[in-house]
Amino acid sequence: MTLADAYGAFVIVGIVTVATLLAELLSYLLVYSTKDYVRACDRVRELNKKLEKEDRKVVSVEKRKSHEKSIDRLEEELKQASQKMDGLKMRSSVLIGLSFLLLYRMVAAAWTGHVVARLPFLPIKIIQALSFRGLQGNDYYQCSFGFIYTLCTMGIKSNIPKLLGFTSPKSILNPSRMAARQQRKVGTD
Repeated sequence: MTLADAYGAFVIVGIVTVATLLAELLSYLLVYSTKDYVRACDRVRELNKKLEKEDRKVVSVEKRKSHEKSIDRLEEELKQASQKMDGLKMRSSVLIGLSFLLLYRMVAAAWTGHVVARLPFLPIKIIQALSFRGLQGNDYYQCSFGFIYTLCTMGIKSNIPKLLGFTSPKSILNPSRMAARQQRKVGTD
């Protein structure tokens, strides 16, 4: 491994970081700053609060049916609001996905067949197939650009939006919460 190859991993990390920052800027301009998206996020937050408040209420047996209907209505509204918010994000997600695919092709053209890192461990067979892809020889401690690019994309691309505060509100609708509510419902019948 030459000195020129030794800095390859750092170059790839830099490329992915800059590309992710540019992608987030593009997402901000196309999605996060639009009035529709801000309204959709506010609606999801509002419905999450209402649903949490409604879920914590203790109601008498006579009011239980109306309370359950109220919760069901709020859950349906929350589901629709979350879908609208996700639909607004879809445009930029597709554009960013295509740009990262194009970036991969450009990086591949420059780094295919070059060792960009040396792993401090011998990977298991399935990881060897990924980390050694496109390299010659049989030194499986060597690492190709594709492996580093993929790891960086997964790690950096998921954390930069969190650092910049561009994460959308999460819906409190999840299978475990709904299952617990169903259990309570069945237990009280």
